[in-house]
Amino acid sequence: MAEDFTRYRNDPVGFVRDVLGEAGMPYSKQVEMLEAMVDHRRVSVVGANASGKDWTAARAVLWWMETQEDPKTVVTGPTQRQVEDVVWQEMREAYAVAPERLGGKMLASKYRIDENRFAIGFSTNKACNIQGFHAQNLLVVVTEAHAMPQDQMDAIKRLHPKRLLLLGNAMSLDGEFHDSHHAKQHIYRRIRISAYDTPNFTGEDGGVPGTITPEDAEELALDWSEDHPFYASAVLAEFPDAQEDSLVGREAVEAAMQRGEAAAVVPAEAGTSPFASSGLRDSRLRGNDDDHLSPGERSARDSAAGEGEAAGSDCHFERSAAESRNLSGESPAQHERSPRDASTAPPALLSMTMLDPNLPVYVGVDVGRFGFDKSAICVRQGERVFDLRSFAKMDTMRLVHEVQQTLRTWGAEAVFVDEGGVGGGVVDRLRELGEPVYGVHFGGRAPHRTRFYNMRSEFFWELRMLLNDGLLALPRDEELAGQLISLRYDVSSSGQVRLQGKREMRKRGLPSPDKADALALAFLVPPSFGIWTGTEPFLNDDRASPDRVSLGYRLPPPGDDNEDDPPRARSLGVWFGPPR
Repeated sequence: MAEDFTRYRNDPVGFVRDVLGEAGMPYSKQVEMLEAMVDHRRVSVVGANASGKDWTAARAVLWWMETQEDPKTVVTGPTQRQVEDVVWQEMREAYAVAPERLGGKMLASKYRIDENRFAIGFSTNKACNIQGFHAQNLLVVVTEAHAMPQDQMDAIKRLHPKRLLLLGNAMSLDGEFHDSHHAKQHIYRRIRISAYDTPNFTGEDGGVPGTITPEDAEELALDWSEDHPFYASAVLAEFPDAQEDSLVGREAVEAAMQRGEAAAVVPAEAGTSPFASSGLRDSRLRGNDDDHLSPGERSARDSAAGEGEAAGSDCHFERSAAESRNLSGESPAQHERSPRDASTAPPALLSMTMLDPNLPVYVGVDVGRFGFDKSAICVRQGERVFDLRSFAKMDTMRLVHEVQQTLRTWGAEAVFVDEGGVGGGVVDRLRELGEPVYGVHFGGRAPHRTRFYNMRSEFFWELRMLLNDGLLALPRDEELAGQLISLRYDVSSSGQVRLQGKREMRKRGLPSPDKADALALAFLVPPSFGIWTGTEPFLNDDRASPDRVSLGYRLPPPGDDNEDDPPRARSLGVWFGPPR
């Protein structure tokens, strides 16, 4: 009669040690993998070649099947060979040391306890074949996840597994596996296993036969060089910095965030407003008498001083699938404000860097409204971004309120809003309220239409140049980093740069890059890198002239400042018309 192993329900390491130990013991990184399965709904492991990922997954399957109530397990991958000859072979070897104690029967690619409790391994080339596997406790293991098509990964997620374990190498810059360590890292518990973490390098347990060795790594370095992406993937478990069609590389984004962290930070103290701590000199907020403040300004000041509740206490908070307690059936997790926090608390409640009273502040707004997309607000001064927030399921009028509060809190000179789709309503309402709003149509004609497919492509190309030249300082926000790294572009036969659209990103399983869009919108006025330098071979243009500044806008020619000019041209110092 099979033994009762429910005592190991939250102790997979104990199960492997006490029940399957004769087939080998896990080393420290494998222990980390097993322990992550207890509390985290989604776990993604990127590892060096021969680092023991599948060995661990096989034992995790047996632990799950023997300890959970009414379990099912699906093991899949891009090839049947990988499923049967690698993962299932590891399962057979582990099962062989305790067949009398375990409750199931091991078959070629199935572990069967009864009709309703089983683990099955298969590969398919059709996403529709990944359906029908439903259970109270469903585990899905994807081996070689870096090679799995996105439509199959989407089908797997529609099964709503209780646990999802992805295993792969850092060999791709597309798809769910790559994004689980970048654009979607906030919903995965991520584990990285470099060759230097394995026993044959560390000496742990005296080394483990069959795992990567220093000699293997040395041979790969001689074959490819240590700078080659294949070496980085096979030995270091590091994703390449960028693909040929990536708009911006991971290193440029990381460097920008390090610059943001390196700046001196002034904590907002109780009893002080963001304007006092930052040195802002907005004429709307001068004076100490409350009579000088509007109700909205007074509310922002009181919130900053901690004298009232933070605005928006009924906002929607999004939780990460990598968080443990609330995704494992226990009490809701208590966590600090995250990059995905939809809170509307003013930035004075956070730490903020000293603002320069002589530089204007600009705001960019991407409008998402309801559905899968979110709205985002970005605040920047000069080359530094001070605040970047996103909001889920927020109607346009509530967003207008958030924008107004942001403008007053930071004393911003202008706000740029993507007016495509529902964004037009936000622009109209802000204009009606007398705010300094400028509508921008991302899908519209680019100012330099011979060079760029649309405005969005041109705006982001400027952002790319700013990042690559090390001019930006960004907040530490992994969601923003993932969105920037995921952007792709191509160049047409006529030389037009075209940024991949949101619809194409959805086909890759990526959400709308709301924070990245808000960031680009916030940089629609100088300082600018000045992209019209002819440094890009497909952007050579004899018409480029010194008076051109950011994104195809030009400074008004000398002597052109007359009463016929639109007020916005004079207030921002840029000309919003097409290039001459």
